[in-house]
Amino acid sequence: MRIPWIPAALAAGLALGACSSSGGYEDVLRPERIRVYELNAGDDLSVVILPVEGIEDGEIHVVTDVDVDITYEASDPSWLTIDQVERTAADHYVVHYTVPALSNTLDRRYGMLNIAAPSLFLGSFVTLQQGYSVRYAAPSATQTLQAGESWTSAYAEGIRSDYNDFIAFNAWAPEGSSSNRLLVEIIGEGTFRDTGQRSRIVEVPAGKSASAGNWHYFRVHNDGERMDADFQVRLSAADAGEAVRLQFARFKIYRITTSQAASIEDDNEVDEGQMQEG
Repeated sequence: MRIPWIPAALAAGLALGACSSSGGYEDVLRPERIRVYELNAGDDLSVVILPVEGIEDGEIHVVTDVDVDITYEASDPSWLTIDQVERTAADHYVVHYTVPALSNTLDRRYGMLNIAAPSLFLGSFVTLQQGYSVRYAAPSATQTLQAGESWTSAYAEGIRSDYNDFIAFNAWAPEGSSSNRLLVEIIGEGTFRDTGQRSRIVEVPAGKSASAGNWHYFRVHNDGERMDADFQVRLSAADAGEAVRLQFARFKIYRITTSQAASIEDDNEVDEGQMQEG
């Protein structure tokens, strides 16, 4: 069970004072308060970063000296389920939630947990996010590669400020192809984080079109430095032969923030592989 550390984001236009070095609140302007936190001490975060492989039995802990209503809002509420809001003591609520794995995309999605005592004009909110922001997206049309042919991404706007990124694409070998081996190469500074190399061979599944089982994603970095502004990715058929045909679509580069990178390390989230089918 993963229990994230979550800060209180206090609303209603009422400041609740400064936070002491021990984590308690001092010099409050009113006696009532809401605190949202992890039972084990940790660093404050502005959002809860959820792993792309999903989470079961997630918990958010709320300590308050007033009765509160706890609700969840999102543009697509179906991606996160509030299983139960449990009041374990007069001043302690536990929100149990489940998040499914991302499939078909690594695109970021958001939700908001609202914790409120409306009659007292007191409230707090917690932002939950899963996935990553898109740095570059190629046209969605299917591309075909034969032996000796290659495709290269355009430059990704803003990538020079990143330390880590994901590249993701949907690729498959159509019926009749004599090879399923796709060569993926980095142009400019940067390497695949799991291997330290600048190229790799990907064995893509047989298929007829883009589908959840054909997704591949890889984490790239520049060995502790910011990514090169000239960073590009080239895809090509790895093998020769007249019958070689490989297809791909939906190529994207995703930004990984510093806090997301730390979350990946803490959760032992994979750096590369095939995306789970949804």
